[in-house]
Amino acid sequence: METTKIQYGELLKKSYADFKQNPILFLPLLYGLIFMLIIGSVIIGEYFLYISLSLSLEANMLQIVLLGIIFFIIDFIVFLAGLAIITTMYLGLLAKIVNNKPVSNSDLWQSVKQYMWLYLKIVMLRILIIIVPFIILGIIALLFFLISQTAGLIIGAILFVLFILFLLAAAIFMVFAFLFIPPIVTTNKSQSAI
Repeated sequence: METTKIQYGELLKKSYADFKQNPILFLPLLYGLIFMLIIGSVIIGEYFLYISLSLSLEANMLQIVLLGIIFFIIDFIVFLAGLAIITTMYLGLLAKIVNNKPVSNSDLWQSVKQYMWLYLKIVMLRILIIIVPFIILGIIALLFFLISQTAGLIIGAILFVLFILFLLAAAIFMVFAFLFIPPIVTTNKSQSAI
């Protein structure tokens, strides 16, 4: 049985030649870096605004905390939206590369429209895998706590350990179950089950 030796030098040369022919491959990364610089600048500006408000004597502590929470929620939503846009650009890029089609800047933005709903469904599925068991275990612990505080604390501690074990199993499941979704989504012509 003859084994094939991989010539890494040749592989790197071919990859570099492919990149030189199609430098648009790094355009989503460039968009991501620009997005991170913008959101980072906004967060730094919010931080200085937050500090200046907290140092003023007229500011109410409740208003300062509420403002911090509002900043955090808005920044988190904007960050997730930017992450979704960059990820769907990569899905479109992968689809074009796998099918040996040329890629343009407009194709990347078109892939955002094409893959956004699918990406959001995958993210919601990941969130539900974590949230639903958390809510169920929390309700069970609360019911036991309402019956007896001691029983509630004991059951709550046991359920907390079980939830941590579940999180570890869910993390492993998500890595392996969702690992091949991008290639499948971008190469499969049939309707997705998701």
